[in-house]
Amino acid sequence: MAFDVKRSLTDPVRHISMFDPALDAEHTSFSPERYMATGNEEHMPLRDGQTPSRFVIRPLSSRQYRRAHAAISKEDRVYTLVAFALVAVEGVTVNGEAVSIKRVTIDGLEMADTASLEKIYDPDLFMELAARVEGMSRLDPTRLLGSASTRS
Repeated sequence: MAFDVKRSLTDPVRHISMFDPALDAEHTSFSPERYMATGNEEHMPLRDGQTPSRFVIRPLSSRQYRRAHAAISKEDRVYTLVAFALVAVEGVTVNGEAVSIKRVTIDGLEMADTASLEKIYDPDLFMELAARVEGMSRLDPTRLLGSASTRS
């Protein structure tokens, strides 16, 4: 059986963090695990009248993936994965000011600059984003997630 790629290998996605206060974590359909596996926002119900922040991330190129995995520590790997993948943020503010992500090119690799990342850095958020990027960067992001019944 050949790989049947069911998505673009380069298109960005708009990720909602499981820590977003706009989410209704008490709702019966709330399932960050299913959201991470499928990208289906029905697993991330919102509180009435709330709008979540979104982190626009894209799959990594082979070169970016290899560079991130060359990092010595897990923390450096997570930070590098996010730096390569994060394209923009929507609805994110720091001290009341909207945050934007500046992209730079270093050694021929495009990435978010350090100042942009430091404005939004949170270890749990970055681990969540890195996990999503890892899945997005595979040809078939569902292959390590178990049976189809757990992916809906």
